[in-house]
Amino acid sequence: MNKYEVIKKYVSYLIGMFLIGISFNMILLPNHYFSYNFLNLGIVSNNFIDPILAILFINIFVYLISYIFIEEKKRKEFILAILILPLSLYLTKYIPNLFEQIDKLQSILIGSVLCGYGYGLVYHFGMIVDGIDIIDHILSHNDSRLHKNFILLVNIILLFLCYLLFGFETSIYSVIIYFVIQNLSNHVNLGISDSKTFCIVTEKHKNIEKYITENLNENITIIDVEGGFSKEPKKMIMTVISTKDYYALKEKVQQMDKEAFITILDSYQVIAKKRPKKSNKTR
Repeated sequence: MNKYEVIKKYVSYLIGMFLIGISFNMILLPNHYFSYNFLNLGIVSNNFIDPILAILFINIFVYLISYIFIEEKKRKEFILAILILPLSLYLTKYIPNLFEQIDKLQSILIGSVLCGYGYGLVYHFGMIVDGIDIIDHILSHNDSRLHKNFILLVNIILLFLCYLLFGFETSIYSVIIYFVIQNLSNHVNLGISDSKTFCIVTEKHKNIEKYITENLNENITIIDVEGGFSKEPKKMIMTVISTKDYYALKEKVQQMDKEAFITILDSYQVIAKKRPKKSNKTR
């Protein structure tokens, strides 16, 4: 990673944390909207202790636990999140509330978009926001089954706590905010898919290969595979195409081979040498 990329990484990280702080102090905390991870603990503790201190204490506690499970080099990366999130919440607390007079629907939309975009910026560069991410990192190296559902389980418990403390209406708004944040942060983190990866197992691979290379002008990879039940040797075509050609290829394959097995995946980034375009000139 060169100097420019390092600067971009940490500037994006600080902007992301700033957006999370704005969302928390101006919309989530005043309305008791639960959102994501340890921010929810700050809202719960608001009647007993300063929410920023509560988040700082729980982050420090989780960080100390990480000494048991995580190597020193990785722990140094986590120190930043332990300190920057509370600092961001503290600094944005003194900014005048720009959203005080808006209605509930607008507050839900603005709060979830700001927070979701902030989380996405942080995760895009492999950084973490709070102690929940540290626990998730620990579980990913020790229990893959629990790791897959840990953050979802924690947030379900916290949303149920929101229902008990603040009532049904606020909990419904919080569920909406949670899903908007989750989906938006994923989009910001991964980007918008502009390509599709096709994996096609077919007995008529020659015709399909010809269509992809000549009509769509895309590269293909042919992989020898074996049927799991039949044990018969087959050919699998793998290709990455533009999203605009997705429907055309899917329909063409089904026309050529009704028995073809097709798997289609979103591709967020393709790194490859471009296939030269065919000339349309006539001789």
